[in-house]
Amino acid sequence: MEAAASQIRQLTSLLVDNAIKYCDDKGEVKVRVYAVRKGIQLQVSNPYADGKNVDYSRFFERFYREDQSHHADSEKGG
Repeated sequence: MEAAASQIRQLTSLLVDNAIKYCDDKGEVKVRVYAVRKGIQLQVSNPYADGKNVDYSRFFERFYREDQSHHADSEKGG
């Protein structure tokens, strides 16, 4: 994917912000960058216990958000 530097910064910021927002209380957000062929690979990961209940097939639907009404901790709701 080719993109302008500002778009890459924005995407990276969104990924890291969401990883922090949805991370378990004592979890750790990890950001890794790997050199690959003609570019880089960015990996953002975090522990999220409620992740087993998420419909990952819908992640790339525009405006998709997990239904937070079934979660006790609404402070981290998305």
